Amino acid sequence: MKRIIFIAILAMAFLQGQAQKETNLWYFGKNVGLNFNNLQTKIATDASSVPNIPTMVKGPINTIEGCFTLSDGNGNLLMSSDGSTVYNANNVVMHNGTGLLGNSSASQSGIVVPMPGNTDKYYIISVNAESSSTGVNYSIVDMSQQGGLGSVITKNVNLLSGQRGENIMAIPNAANDAYWLIHRDRTTFYIWKITSVGISFVGMTNFTASLPTSNTITVGYLTASPDYTKIAAVSLKNFSLVADFDNATGAITNVKVRQDINNVYKIEFSPSREWLIIACNWDGGALYSIKLNDFISGGVMSTIYNERISCIQKHTDGRMYGTGYNSDRALFVIMNPDNGGTIVKKIANFFSSDPQWGLPTFATGYLTLEGKEKSFVCTGNDFRYTVEVSMSGPVSDQPTKLVWDFGDGSATVTQNIVSDQTIYKQIHNYATTGKYTITIIPYKANGTALSAVTLPANVVDCVFKTNRMIRTDLQNTATKAVNR
Repeated sequence: MKRIIFIAILAMAFLQGQAQKETNLWYFGKNVGLNFNNLQTKIATDASSVPNIPTMVKGPINTIEGCFTLSDGNGNLLMSSDGSTVYNANNVVMHNGTGLLGNSSASQSGIVVPMPGNTDKYYIISVNAESSSTGVNYSIVDMSQQGGLGSVITKNVNLLSGQRGENIMAIPNAANDAYWLIHRDRTTFYIWKITSVGISFVGMTNFTASLPTSNTITVGYLTASPDYTKIAAVSLKNFSLVADFDNATGAITNVKVRQDINNVYKIEFSPSREWLIIACNWDGGALYSIKLNDFISGGVMSTIYNERISCIQKHTDGRMYGTGYNSDRALFVIMNPDNGGTIVKKIANFFSSDPQWGLPTFATGYLTLEGKEKSFVCTGNDFRYTVEVSMSGPVSDQPTKLVWDFGDGSATVTQNIVSDQTIYKQIHNYATTGKYTITIIPYKANGTALSAVTLPANVVDCVFKTNRMIRTDLQNTATKAVNR
């Protein structure tokens, strides 16, 4: 018998040096919301028990589509808005918080972006609806005012005038000291850079597509991949695209347009970036999935849920959550986005009123999720697991140690975080086959646990019977030491 060693090169998982609870409160629809600080178990329509479901809460927003919220690193609400009115943590109108030029009928009526270099101030970028012409504007919120409840201190500074698209997106730059702000209007992307000195226009990127003249071509979401290398956009008028994004320069290239599914409203990348999940709003809508590479090469999309789910949004727990317009006030949970979203749980009568069409928009950095693992590892052999710790955010929120749990009953491993080091590795040997979950928990200096990173480990028996007279280096047997 000959033991064949398969070398597993594991992609990196990413840990943000912050509590990662900035997206734990969502307000949307007719005064409803989700609270990820308080989890519960619910029974789905297939009679299965679904754990770790956020609780339903009531909020101040009454919107058909556009909405956005932001909490602090501990999950405490800071503000929410429909694009025209800003509400504070008490769910009442923030001081000077009315009259913003966003529109609640826009798919993405706005977004909150932290002001680089200032822990108290935030930009609110507001967006018009396709039927209005107020364009894209920004306002500034100072959270140090009004006893910590905040005040809008600058309002409606124009970035792009005229009738524009209903979308907006913010992505951290490569140096992690600024954000790229991106907006799509028909076949043009507009890019700005948000730095400690303000917002500056960077440029435009045009792409080619045969689009209808209807203004609804601008209806639909804009989103980014968790590793910031891809962006995606969709439209109600039979239109979806994926493009490359360089977060060092802000450049958008290699735009791939598809026009094979109608009424597309929201597109999301799975945590590993391998899959795209697509929600179609309107009569006859359904939920689709396709591998990113297949989308680019023209592959066929698969229907994964044949019910109208108006909008979906990823969360840092690795799931996606969806709502359906006039769908018995249901919450939909996509349990396995990294496997194509084939498991969808419907929890009927979840909301107290209609969730409507839209779900909150967040800056992409707040939704950074884990990387992907190799498809399998072998029993009885050492494999190296790697995480990259991004030490962004306030020093008080940065982790000082990592605790590794390999999910097989072995002792946990504590690894101290060292100044100026970002890559951390551990080697582990699984003795028996099975599917394990590796959990890596970062801790702050005061012992507070931050959001964990989880990676699945599929452990298989890699022993094969071979003809000993055949000499071959099957699957790079001789390079076993590379992975140690």
